[in-house]
Amino acid sequence: MLISINDFLNSNLAAVLVPLLSSFGGAFVGSFVTAHYLHKEEHKRLVAEFYSEFATAYSMLPLEPESAEVLQKMIASIEKLRLFCPPETESAFDLLFNAVMDKDINGTECNKAYKEIHRSVEKIIRK
Repeated sequence: MLISINDFLNSNLAAVLVPLLSSFGGAFVGSFVTAHYLHKEEHKRLVAEFYSEFATAYSMLPLEPESAEVLQKMIASIEKLRLFCPPETESAFDLLFNAVMDKDINGTECNKAYKEIHRSVEKIIRK
């Protein structure tokens, strides 16, 4: 026996199913929105953390340019931050990476690269 849509909507079963299904739909949408927001905030937190490491390593470079530990921290911080920055910053990262590897640090060029990376990170965090 087939029951019409009108009969179903007027039945007790519809009075139970419709609110139940709509609450599940609302919970699903709410959890999706929350998960998306948390992912975005975690991304920003990681970028801020990696930029902090990068800035610290960069500031130590002029003080101990020959220190293997400082060079290692600088290279690691460059590579971590590079993963999160847009492709436009690749040249700035490459310049700093090559300067550290060759131990030929040109202050003017490195400062330009540092500022470009800083602007990129600032855009990511302020989105």
